[in-house]
Amino acid sequence: MLNVYRVLLASACVASVSVAAGAVQQQPTPQFRTGVDLTRVEITVLHRDTRKPIPGLTAEDFVIKVDGDVQRVATLAEVKVPSAREAAAPGFAEAAHDVAGNDRPSPRLFVIVMNDAAGGSDSFNRRTGIRIAHRLIDGLGPHDRAAVVFARDNRNAQDLTADRTLLRRAVDQFNPMGTVGIKPFEVLRRAQQFLSDMPGYRRALVFISPVATVSLQTFGPNLFGIDEDAEADGRELRAIATGARIGHVPIYMFSTHGLHAPTAQDIRRGGRNAGYEAHLEIFRTIADLTGGRTVAANNAPAQLVPAVFEELASYYALAYENTYPPDGRRRWLQIQVKRRDAMVMPSRVLIRATRSAGGVKADAALEPGRESGLAEALAAPLPSGDVPLRLSSVPLAVPGKREQAVALTLGLPGVPAGAKEELRVRLMLFDGEGRREILGQTHDVKVTGPDPPSEWNEMAMRMDLRPGRYQLRIAAERLSTSKAGSVHATVIIPDFAGDALSLSGVAIGRTASAPVGGREALADLLPFAPTVARMFASGDRVGALLRVHQSARRPAQPVVMETDVLDAAGAVVHSGSRTIRAEAFAEGSGVEHRVELPLATLTAGDYLLRFVAMAGEARAQRDVRFSVK
Repeated sequence: MLNVYRVLLASACVASVSVAAGAVQQQPTPQFRTGVDLTRVEITVLHRDTRKPIPGLTAEDFVIKVDGDVQRVATLAEVKVPSAREAAAPGFAEAAHDVAGNDRPSPRLFVIVMNDAAGGSDSFNRRTGIRIAHRLIDGLGPHDRAAVVFARDNRNAQDLTADRTLLRRAVDQFNPMGTVGIKPFEVLRRAQQFLSDMPGYRRALVFISPVATVSLQTFGPNLFGIDEDAEADGRELRAIATGARIGHVPIYMFSTHGLHAPTAQDIRRGGRNAGYEAHLEIFRTIADLTGGRTVAANNAPAQLVPAVFEELASYYALAYENTYPPDGRRRWLQIQVKRRDAMVMPSRVLIRATRSAGGVKADAALEPGRESGLAEALAAPLPSGDVPLRLSSVPLAVPGKREQAVALTLGLPGVPAGAKEELRVRLMLFDGEGRREILGQTHDVKVTGPDPPSEWNEMAMRMDLRPGRYQLRIAAERLSTSKAGSVHATVIIPDFAGDALSLSGVAIGRTASAPVGGREALADLLPFAPTVARMFASGDRVGALLRVHQSARRPAQPVVMETDVLDAAGAVVHSGSRTIRAEAFAEGSGVEHRVELPLATLTAGDYLLRFVAMAGEARAQRDVRFSVK
């Protein structure tokens, strides 16, 4: 069910839209509207020598051909993607939204493939690979999403998420070791296919590999011209080459091998190492075919990661009028820029045009988030937004039980006062790898709009699970229209009884709000059902509750509990501290910590509520983003 894992472990970039003149200069992806049916394509234009984006191009600078026939460029938009430097303060960059939603702007998508099937016990390769991945996470923009997968051991892989903490947790598990029977290029090819099947998004694939995984003898002088009896790696590499002609997903190849010092054997062979040179040739061939770049023979490859984001920082969305019929035949789309110093990606791709209700449709390319129906919404790799949703998940300890609890609050779209709406809600829970379905529930929900109306109609649910990491998907379908939306969340349940120091999730509650449906399911866990709201007025009364836990297997210690509110610039605008005596943990139960948000003292803007608990050398932290209007 979880697409990244199913695709990686087991399309062209052309979309159809109706287009109007006028450019949009930043995300979300431009939407063009007139009565003329046009075909839209997104391209990157870089300087051939510096690989820096070339700004300021006009429609007259482009030449579009399909099977050699020139197509008229009707409109052009230059899109600039917000960078990490343009986002909020570092505290906000690292703090994920504790409430998941499906209305985020269209993100860039990255899949980081870490080849842990090669290497051995070389700590340099491990440290270098982790450092590269962390620099990639550092460079993610405020709306970007990334996934982390491994060639060998995916117990710690991470599905697409904007949560940097989850991504860092995954890459820190990178442990390369030589493993027989693992084919990293198969994982790379599947990752390429996964991203190719997601048109409408800016996409990139990063491959981090410790050492050469194939030898020159495997491929001969022509890496992709091998016969049908060649090894499986050869077939996968040839498939990557084919995929590069169909879908534009640049692949950035990072080698952690560093500078190669010639061995005595190399010197006897005239200073050459055939295996090492084959390794570099494969990397460069894959990168060149897909429009990416190779970073190799470098002892500090992480320093070149910012150049990847610079290349992906802007692109052009253009639309052309079709001179060919929508007969389903595949055709070659060729894109050129009238500048000798320009490099266009993709410059040549295969497309297949068919007729759709909205005009000409190329390959089944869909606008992001346009799936409908419960099954489609649940299966979509990213949350879909035909029905707006919010999801709060608060892990809580259940003393004396092996299974702990998760308090869920689902926010369904508000309806006018007195109006009624019926929805079908489907919940699916998977293990941390997304391989095994653990739980499936379907609820038919009847919503009556409260008076006064509320932005969200909230319903509470409960799950009891053992400590660990889980993948949660919830979809809701309006029965009157069959439109659906979905929301995804990674749920991590601490080992409250075993961890030296841990914090429950943060439950946010507010007075004078519509009651949460089904709140009785949480009655023995919390004094109130958490809200999914994170936008408050200065006159609202909003409280936060969490519990502090220490392991019952060791003597308890005093805990210093610090509570800070930070503004968007990272400045502390409110703070508080308390010390919890060790005796409070004597019975092995958690100690409750409550605060009221100082909304009346805050100006309009974005804020971060941060809880930090410290006991000896142990430290635990929880962050909650909220806004004041």
